Amino acid sequence: GSYKVDPTYTRFGRHSYAERFTDRLVELITGHDPRLEPVSSAERYRNNGSRRYLEPSYVDLAWGVQARLEQAVTALACQAAIQDGGLRNLCVAGGVGLNCKLNGALRGPEAFDEVFVQPAAYDAGSAIGAAMRVAEQGGDRIRRHLEHVNYGPEYDNDQIRELLRRAKVKAEEPGDLPAAVAEDLARGKLVGWFQGRAEYGPRALGARSILASPQLQGVTDQLNLEVKGREAWRPFCPSILEEEAGEHFEGCKESRFMTTAFQVSERHQADMRSAMHVDGTARPQTVDAKHQPRFHALLSEFRERSGLPFVINTSFNVAGEPIVATPEQALRCFYSTGLDTLALGDFLIRKA
Repeated sequence: GSYKVDPTYTRFGRHSYAERFTDRLVELITGHDPRLEPVSSAERYRNNGSRRYLEPSYVDLAWGVQARLEQAVTALACQAAIQDGGLRNLCVAGGVGLNCKLNGALRGPEAFDEVFVQPAAYDAGSAIGAAMRVAEQGGDRIRRHLEHVNYGPEYDNDQIRELLRRAKVKAEEPGDLPAAVAEDLARGKLVGWFQGRAEYGPRALGARSILASPQLQGVTDQLNLEVKGREAWRPFCPSILEEEAGEHFEGCKESRFMTTAFQVSERHQADMRSAMHVDGTARPQTVDAKHQPRFHALLSEFRERSGLPFVINTSFNVAGEPIVATPEQALRCFYSTGLDTLALGDFLIRKA
């Protein structure tokens, strides 16, 4: 029921490629001594026009590591549950808890009925744990249902208006912002969405998001090349009206933190293609009207125009930078990328 990691593959030895693994791991996997025959980026990738794909051997390696991870973690979790009397509910934390495909594999008749993943499951979650420990010692009741993660900084319209004045940026104040943004999305525009308090954790959950229509031709390439500047094989995620989630994803009633991959219903796979993984799963965020009224209104307006109750959602940043936190950062990201529209509080900014 336990395991250990050989540190000569992760810590002790030469690190020619990355801090997380040593040259010995590269030699184990490739069969080559990296000190004598380094693997170039050209060997890892092949070009197809403007897109870069991993060579099949690296795709196979990623698949194998993922499959082994799912096997190992499921076995460990199930063994622990059996020892505790056959528990059917599981809470997950730690960096590996951000592996959405693993979390999907942990759900099912042979594993667990319900799986909850703390939204900041990685190292940042330690701060939450420390605060909970101190609160408990002080007599606070810390067992609360986590319904949203919008506890970050917030900026009111007066602050945003002053920024726009100072930056000499012209903006509109539409009477119905969700409807105006939904119209831009339906017309194929790429939208920056900056609303309310920032979400904590690594996922954009409708407060600091980049949005696009799944019906936009080549939307994945367009987002990667014109906005995000990241690898072509990295998938995007759908944000969907919570009341529609069960029809589009098998076994999904609520998934507000975008931590679990669900199988896309066969009848909806064609519509979900731009947000779907190669195995037919996707990592949805379900949006409820109570906790995210404006984002829910946007999705409802988009459904009226497109027939689809979901949009493509990715974090409001470019590769190598954190998610934008302030209006200034949102404005800079907007004007330095291929975004078309920026919804900044009650204000709407469109590029010519």
